Amino acid sequence: MKTLKPFTLPKLIKFNGSNCSNYSNALHAQFHQTLHDLVKAATPKKWLITADLLDAWKERIDMETDIAEEAKQSALTEALLEKDVERDSYVTHILKLIDEFQRSPLKTMHEAARQLAPIMRVYNGVQREPAEVETEKLNGLELDLAKHSAETATLGLTTLINAMHTANAEYQALRSQRREEAIAADLPAARRVRREADDILEVVQAYVKEAFLQAADDAEKQKMEHLAEQMNRAIDDFRTTFNQREAQRLNNKDKEEEKNRTMLAPFIPALEEHLQLATGSITPTGKTRSVSKRKVFELRVSGRDESLWVALKNKALVEVKIPEKKNGKKPTTPKNGKNNGGKSGGGNGQGSASVTPKPSANPSGEN
Repeated sequence: MKTLKPFTLPKLIKFNGSNCSNYSNALHAQFHQTLHDLVKAATPKKWLITADLLDAWKERIDMETDIAEEAKQSALTEALLEKDVERDSYVTHILKLIDEFQRSPLKTMHEAARQLAPIMRVYNGVQREPAEVETEKLNGLELDLAKHSAETATLGLTTLINAMHTANAEYQALRSQRREEAIAADLPAARRVRREADDILEVVQAYVKEAFLQAADDAEKQKMEHLAEQMNRAIDDFRTTFNQREAQRLNNKDKEEEKNRTMLAPFIPALEEHLQLATGSITPTGKTRSVSKRKVFELRVSGRDESLWVALKNKALVEVKIPEKKNGKKPTTPKNGKNNGGKSGGGNGQGSASVTPKPSANPSGEN
């Protein structure tokens, strides 16, 4: 039987996988910046990594950082939306209370509400006005109500009016901040910048391997081996950070969905009865999305492919129509993109199904 002659393979440098394609823009930029700094600090006598290559890499890292900063503006936009919903809720509640107090058996409240009713009629529907128009009209509403402080105090509206004032002022401040921080530059698509940075990293890693193989002496080999160890350590650290964040995100998502399912459970039997469905036909998924400034919840119906979307309003379950996508198909579940925050909005109108749960139900988190 023939035997193989002993042979020692030359040592090679290998780089660990990073999974960086799944990183957020901010984490992806930090990842590349860390590796860029390690490579730039290396001082081999000879390798193929040029200053131009490092500069091109750095340029894309900086561009991605700018894109990540711009993404923060989306968070500010979301804060504006939430604040708008908040101030709308105060106005709606004030209008509703004044309307109800007009039918109060207590004369003092009845008369106070009658004094305020003509004023409030002017502001009916202000919640549906364009943002800037609504801001100015709410300022006007506040001034008009201030002229009737005795009546508003009689009806116990002072706290609500103060809350409306605060929410409107905070909305104006956020709006100003959004204008000031708007990025004038037309940034390229994040996907292209990320891909180019990843391509450069792939070339850099190949050149580090080449420099190790072509090193003139052991000292040069040790330099490249040490650089590779540093890069791999950074790669592992960022991958661990991503995995931890992703696990936390999924855990939080699961908790939120379970909370939503628990909240909706008391409403399901009444909805099934209203829709003439068998008991157990409807299952809340816990998933949510935003439609016309409202938080809506996804329900699964046995035997149907499409989801049923509903909102909670005044302890009533209201079916909501989801706007069709451009291709004419309705989404069945919300899309959760990693870089854009998964935000989806817009919507036109809502259905007329309104179902009141059993008196014993007392869910929280109504809209």
